[in-house]
Amino acid sequence: MRRRAAHRLTVAEVRSITKPGRHRDGAGLFLNVDPSGAKRWGLIVETSGRRRELGGIGRYPDITLAEAREKASEIRRRIRLGIDPSWVNAKRKSTGAIVFREAASTVIETHSPSWSNSKHAAQWKSTLEAYVYPRLGNRPISEIAAADIIAMLTPIWLDKPETARRVLQRVNAIFEWAIVTGARSAANPCTGIRRVLPKQGSVVRHHPALPYAQVPSFITHLRAWPSSPIVRTCLEFLILTAARSGQARFAQWFEIDWAEAIWTVPANRMKARRAHMVPLSCPALNLLRSMRPNPPQPGLIFPGQKPGSPLSDVALSRILRRMKLDAVPHGF
Repeated sequence: MRRRAAHRLTVAEVRSITKPGRHRDGAGLFLNVDPSGAKRWGLIVETSGRRRELGGIGRYPDITLAEAREKASEIRRRIRLGIDPSWVNAKRKSTGAIVFREAASTVIETHSPSWSNSKHAAQWKSTLEAYVYPRLGNRPISEIAAADIIAMLTPIWLDKPETARRVLQRVNAIFEWAIVTGARSAANPCTGIRRVLPKQGSVVRHHPALPYAQVPSFITHLRAWPSSPIVRTCLEFLILTAARSGQARFAQWFEIDWAEAIWTVPANRMKARRAHMVPLSCPALNLLRSMRPNPPQPGLIFPGQKPGSPLSDVALSRILRRMKLDAVPHGF
């Protein structure tokens, strides 16, 4: 009887699998899911008459299903040629063996806990996936040259100047990591790139903002708007203090110095990672007094619907959209 072909994983299955354990793709390739949910590719091969497990294929989604199959095929080809596969598991320890995509993933993983904005890691990943990985993702980081960086940036350097500058900054940080950790011995290929590429225009795109002369009438309109009182007062507090959305939404009662009329925003909510003292005007103080619990209690000044949680990051922008205002909270 003909043996039934082993089931092969699909892209959708790889994306959705959450059950811990090994999920086989065939020909020795498997996806290992940790109890934490992390996914890594592995390969079982036979060499010198014994089975060996190789764990250096890479992690998902940094290495896609198609890329894992390609790597597995290359490893099997090398084994047929008599090349020992131990280099796969040792590649992270050897200089030059790590590919750019893996280095980038490590840098993001290392630095994301210190980033004040949770969206920062997602922005890193999206820009690298869109502009860098198609050209450099699977290249050994030790072999990438300045010419490769120029070729990658040229299509967006003038058309998308701000995006291109951020891509260059992020790629530069990844090469600095590679040099310091020993994954690359050559100089940073990003050095001097700006002097080679054409000069960019200095177009500044500001956040949509309401002209300041219209703000008093807007606040009057806002106070009468039929929406959540917490959202309305949080937006008014943001306007009166020129605060960022996150600073206002996460404000707590203990941060208010009533005697000195000062609101101290802790360092962990500041982009510069330094505590920031905000003078409170009479309208700002009156707004806080109207909301202050009696007797005074600790906690968020502008709590969300769930106990102990702040307002969502879209609550303030949503009310402006519903009021059909051509402005965003950050514009204030």
